[in-house]
Amino acid sequence: MSVGEDNKVRCIRQTHLLTFDVEHWYEGFRYRGIDGWQAFPPRDDQTVERLLNKMSETGQRSTMFFTGRYAEEFPHVVRRAAREGHEVASHSYSHRVLSRMGSIEAFREDLSRSVGVLEDTAGCKVKGYRAPKWSISDMNYLEVLNVLYEAGLEYDSSVFPNLLGGSSAVFPHQVDLGNGTKIWEVPATTCPFFGLRLPVGGGLYFRLFPSWLMRKTLSSCQSNSQPSMIYLHPYDLDASCPHLPGGNPMFQWLRYYGINETRDRLGVLLQHYKFCTVLEYLREKENCLLKPTERISNDQSSCSS
Repeated sequence: MSVGEDNKVRCIRQTHLLTFDVEHWYEGFRYRGIDGWQAFPPRDDQTVERLLNKMSETGQRSTMFFTGRYAEEFPHVVRRAAREGHEVASHSYSHRVLSRMGSIEAFREDLSRSVGVLEDTAGCKVKGYRAPKWSISDMNYLEVLNVLYEAGLEYDSSVFPNLLGGSSAVFPHQVDLGNGTKIWEVPATTCPFFGLRLPVGGGLYFRLFPSWLMRKTLSSCQSNSQPSMIYLHPYDLDASCPHLPGGNPMFQWLRYYGINETRDRLGVLLQHYKFCTVLEYLREKENCLLKPTERISNDQSSCSS
């Protein structure tokens, strides 16, 4: 095996993607019109600081999809993340789902505001986007991707594969936007299970399904030379997160189920698998597709080093 082929195998087979949707802990309540969160002191900076400490201890890097509102309230956290080699990406400005924005122009404005805040705070270019609540299907998919491309972004990570399967791609792939332009799509990881696609990689599902299933998925993706992607919120790792009354019982159960175990579960994975940022993976994948003489180094101006 040549050196170039060996590098390609190491990149594709042994590295997974670690991502976090960094928003305020109360966004799920605010979305449902539940009040009471205003009475609690800020805590989201402490939660993410602990997470950054853990990744520093284990030598891991992640992509952090920050909301603009979070970056404005806790700019020191965004700066630290960028300084320590994590990728700073956009999770919208105010964590509104796309259907509540109303139009593609409103989406464009929200994206511009978010990217502006993040770039000014982190001092580097934002290259990735994840829609709040995976809501990219609320608007015309290709229109949204074109707005991202026009804003200078290189990838979206907002697609949640269909539970019942279907023809949609489940690994990172390029989407043709027309006129010779393309953008990467990095969908949520799923695990095949008797004809279904179980979304084991993050959030509620990371807390709900047994930990061995996530490890099985990581190993299966490695054997297929593909990355698995973990996605979590800071509140998933905050066992002391405030409990607010309101909403239906199912929402309350889903919101807090397994929250006491998530930090330990993540810690085990950080000890046994290698993770990187989304942008690092895409850069390596693009380089693997080029001839050795055409390969380039990572863009150091982007929010991932």
